[in-house]
Amino acid sequence: IKNYMMNKLSLDKYVPSFVTFTTQTSANFTQEIILSKLIKRKRGVYGPPSGKVCVIFVDDMNMPVKEKYGAQPPIELLRQFFDHGYWHDLQDTTKVYLKDILLLSAIGPTSGSKQDEYMRFLRHFGLFAINSFDDESITNIYSTLLQIGLKKKGFALEVVPIIDSIIKSTINVYRSAINNLAPTPAKSHYLFNIRDISKVTNGILLFRKESFSNRKVFVRLWVHEVMRVFYDRLIDDNDRCWLFNKIRVCVNTNFQEMFDVVFNNLSDSSPIVCQDMSNLLFTNIMDFEISENKKYEELLSLSNFEEKAQIVMDEYNKTHDSKLNIVLFKYACEHLSRICRILTIPGGCALLVGVGGSGRQSLTRLAAAMCNFNVFQPDITKNYGLTEWRDNLKTILIESGGENRPTVFLFAERQIKEEYFLQDIDVLLNSGELPNLFTLDEQQIILEMVRLAAQGGNRNLDIAPLVVFNYFINRCKQNLHICLCFSPIGSSLRNYLRLYPSLVSCCTIDWFNDWPDDALQMVAYKYLIDVNLTEKIKNSAVTVCQRFHVDARRLSLEFYSATRRRTYVTSASYLDLIKAYTDCTNRKQKEIMEAKMRYVGGLQELEYATLQVSQMKEDLFKLQPQLQQAQKDTEEMMVMISRETVEVEKATTRVQEDEKVANVQAEAANELKTECEADLALAIPVLEDAIDALNTLKPTDITLVKSMKNPPEMVKTVMAAVCVMKGVSPDKIPDPNKPGQKILDYWGPSKRILGDINFLQRLKEYDKDNIPSQIMAIIRKTYLPDPNFKPPIVAKASSAAEGLCKWIIALDMYDKVIKVVAPKKEKLEIANAEYEATMTILEEKRNEVKQLQERLDSLKDRLQETVLNKEKLLAEVALCESKLIKAEKLIGSLGGEKHRWALRAEELQTNYDCIPGDILISCGIIAYLAPFTSHF
Repeated sequence: IKNYMMNKLSLDKYVPSFVTFTTQTSANFTQEIILSKLIKRKRGVYGPPSGKVCVIFVDDMNMPVKEKYGAQPPIELLRQFFDHGYWHDLQDTTKVYLKDILLLSAIGPTSGSKQDEYMRFLRHFGLFAINSFDDESITNIYSTLLQIGLKKKGFALEVVPIIDSIIKSTINVYRSAINNLAPTPAKSHYLFNIRDISKVTNGILLFRKESFSNRKVFVRLWVHEVMRVFYDRLIDDNDRCWLFNKIRVCVNTNFQEMFDVVFNNLSDSSPIVCQDMSNLLFTNIMDFEISENKKYEELLSLSNFEEKAQIVMDEYNKTHDSKLNIVLFKYACEHLSRICRILTIPGGCALLVGVGGSGRQSLTRLAAAMCNFNVFQPDITKNYGLTEWRDNLKTILIESGGENRPTVFLFAERQIKEEYFLQDIDVLLNSGELPNLFTLDEQQIILEMVRLAAQGGNRNLDIAPLVVFNYFINRCKQNLHICLCFSPIGSSLRNYLRLYPSLVSCCTIDWFNDWPDDALQMVAYKYLIDVNLTEKIKNSAVTVCQRFHVDARRLSLEFYSATRRRTYVTSASYLDLIKAYTDCTNRKQKEIMEAKMRYVGGLQELEYATLQVSQMKEDLFKLQPQLQQAQKDTEEMMVMISRETVEVEKATTRVQEDEKVANVQAEAANELKTECEADLALAIPVLEDAIDALNTLKPTDITLVKSMKNPPEMVKTVMAAVCVMKGVSPDKIPDPNKPGQKILDYWGPSKRILGDINFLQRLKEYDKDNIPSQIMAIIRKTYLPDPNFKPPIVAKASSAAEGLCKWIIALDMYDKVIKVVAPKKEKLEIANAEYEATMTILEEKRNEVKQLQERLDSLKDRLQETVLNKEKLLAEVALCESKLIKAEKLIGSLGGEKHRWALRAEELQTNYDCIPGDILISCGIIAYLAPFTSHF
């Protein structure tokens, strides 16, 4: 019906919608779902878009449970629509009319949770009864599906004959299971429907042509899939043996193959028995190709599968905070393979039934990791409610349907905080969607996420939003794998299966039985690795733990037979036993060993004290000569230091007297130096002014003077003085006033020296400190007395001559000073020489004193070391004597305790050796005996 409504109805005329009822569906929930699929045409009127008819298909309409007086509120709500055409608003109770709605529904036969509908309601429907498919119809349907599916896998027509055998055998097993495996209170999940045949064929369609070698492979594949669908849910050995024999008959008759020959690889013995079938495993996990279409082939070596699982678990533990600590024994690997198979099938969901500690959730996480699937498990907290639950469902549906990522939704029975959790899961299992979960804005986002994929990559293809959203739902069905972990203890599972039949019909059931003996051994060995026991004791402890668990299970049956009170011995009990034994053994070993080591330490201390007494007496005897020698060395050192001290004091006194003489000489030299500097201070500024005056002259000024043909008298006078200073001789020229006579003239030489380009520089570098006295005599006699030989007067004649005049006057003053200072400088040099000689002798004496002082300091250091050594020896002697007294006192007072401590240490060692057995008995009592009466 759903396929017809989605693919055959004209979407221009009809709007298809789907609703699925459960046992807990309420009237309010029904009204909200249906109204969410309609639009508000006007106030109080709802319906599809104008010009269309909304076709609503209600599946499992007779599922809602009846109230105390037989009414079914959702049914009454639908009947009100048929009779009156309106409902009442849930907020203000106003009438809400429904227009252009066509209601279709489907109900199952009255049985179990399906109720009997009354005619007052059914009269509104046109009733059509659909009988159960006969074997021929089922054969036609599934033969066609298998042929199409295997053809896509690359198989040719040669497999067609075996398809008929597969379908015939599957139907035979299915019919026999319905007739012989009837549900009971303890086997409430023994419910079979035609979907189980689909599960078998879906598993077969995982097979690829590359894995096909002969007809027997197909036979083994069919047996494997039948066992996964029918065998894995069985809870006792009688039912398993019955199904095994039924499968054997089908292989022998329908496939025309010898069962023991086909499965001779499962066991070395013959005939093949039921237990050997646990070795038959098909999986695609061993295909390392990164592809969705991996090879689904028979697992010939379980060790390879274990190795792959261990590698994946190690990688998982590196990247996740919650670690997986799974012991991969054979039974665990079998269930791991089953869960991997379920996750491999598109839309495969699992109902894992087992007691606590059986490894359901851990194996599911590991299987998801091996399949590269994401795992989501809600975190149920105190404030976790409907909003958080629905948000989590949105997350996983968007991840699986919108993002197209395979996702495992792991949900445990202990997480059922509210009943609507299971209601929503039941709807998801049955339809792949949860009505009214997404808001309009969220639906629009989802449509944009999947639109291109729904269009097949063709953006120009126009498809209706309803078709796009249905594509999203189909992807959710394909990628979302719901794994439910329930416990068979009590009546909860039976009630859940009765109220929510999709838990059985839409899930592949895997029943976790009690761990076999090899599993018990491997788990015990795993947890006892870190226990400080010998291998022999560990082996014995493992055997005893296994015996405890097996006997406790047997005793629980006897206890139930005698008292009608059921006690459960589960894998969790065994894990509690092992963990308690591990923790208690390590803790008690540590406590007893610490107590023993205290006594052993005490005995060792007593023995050590006895040895120390002898050693201290010997040490004390050896220290006496050393102490006497140290005393003697100290006295000799004191005499030497006294003698050296006198010599150092005498030398120091002599040096101090010489320092006084040197200080007097230094003061005299400083006085002479001060006088010289004071005299020079008077002349140097004048000389510097003259040099500054020379610096003001320019070559043009000199050239101007040189070019004078008839220079002023003062210019001639100044230049004559310059010639005298430079030692230039005058020229003899005729006397213009006395013919026939010659006079001395300096103007000619003046012009010659003015022609020297370095004239000014030579004046600046003039040797002012060594001017000949005869030159200064001429200057002072001939030129300086001239009243006109003054810079201001000379400046009127020539600025250049003014600078030269200043230079001559400054040199005169400097020469006068230097003639006075020169004798003082000589005396200063003599004084400095005498001072340096005195300081040289003084420095030698200082070095001598320094050497004497260093020698004295060395003697003092040696004396200090000798004294410290002496004091150290005295302290050692005192300490040795003190320890000797205390040790002798300790030995004397504890002499009687030594024997008692030795006995106590031996007693604790005995207790330590008995720990493994004592604690094992105690932990066994704690883990298993609490529920039993004293008789048992």
